[in-house]
Amino acid sequence: MKALTGKHWLALGILTACTASQGMSFIISKAALFFQASLVPDESSWFLGAINLAPRFLIGVLALITIYGPSVLRLTRSEWKQAVIMGLCSFGGCMFQIDGLQRTSGSVAAFFTLFYVVLIPIWAALLTRRWPRWPVWLAVGLITLGLGLLAELSLDDLRLGRGETELLIGAGFFSFMLFAINLPGFAGNRY
Repeated sequence: MKALTGKHWLALGILTACTASQGMSFIISKAALFFQASLVPDESSWFLGAINLAPRFLIGVLALITIYGPSVLRLTRSEWKQAVIMGLCSFGGCMFQIDGLQRTSGSVAAFFTLFYVVLIPIWAALLTRRWPRWPVWLAVGLITLGLGLLAELSLDDLRLGRGETELLIGAGFFSFMLFAINLPGFAGNRY
């Protein structure tokens, strides 16, 4: 086996940091939502979700502009179309996720949000008109089981109330966003 280079360690470090921040985001978001709801108890849960998401998306735009500078404005028509589709899917997924998070526990929210893992092979099957092979479904089953064990879910946690339904809708948006990366119409895009 080859020794890992500095780039590999950097990639592993970034992946670890992203995974940790993703996991902590459910806890932090839920705490922020409860605090904000106590300040404005009669406010719509959708409004609270939107004011939580606005800074995230603003920071994302500023980061892209900082990293890529004016080249962001030189995207092709197809790249803009892909970016808009992915941005709308990301926003839609986040809005449903954050509203659903207000109605269920963080561990249940994490489990239902990661339902996109199940949906991606389904999108692929619809696009290619071929059912994924058994190793894909084995992996999906193991991932789902592992997520359930990590979240310490019981069968009682798997009811479908408003929060869980919103999380599943959000997972649908997230799965299509990830699937849109590889849509054939965008094969020639540079990014």
